Amino acid sequence: MISSGSHGIGIEDIVTFLSTGRLKTRFILVGCKPHKIDVGIGLSTEMKQNCIKAIEELGKLLEIFNVKLNVEESKENFLKNEI
Repeated sequence: MISSGSHGIGIEDIVTFLSTGRLKTRFILVGCKPHKIDVGIGLSTEMKQNCIKAIEELGKLLEIFNVKLNVEESKENFLKNEI
């Protein structure tokens, strides 16, 4: 069962659900390890750089499955919308 916290469904909920075997599918998790966790607003410079790298890696990964991601546009959108 997927539970939701104050911010909705979290990654732990998704991984737990997919691990139950109810869906016969593979999943690949692409993410960023936090540089540091601290009180504040927005992402650190290091975390922004890691997110950009994750977008680039996601673009390469999707190519394997013949899915096209406009990496440059995605990076621009991330930077424009990041707090």
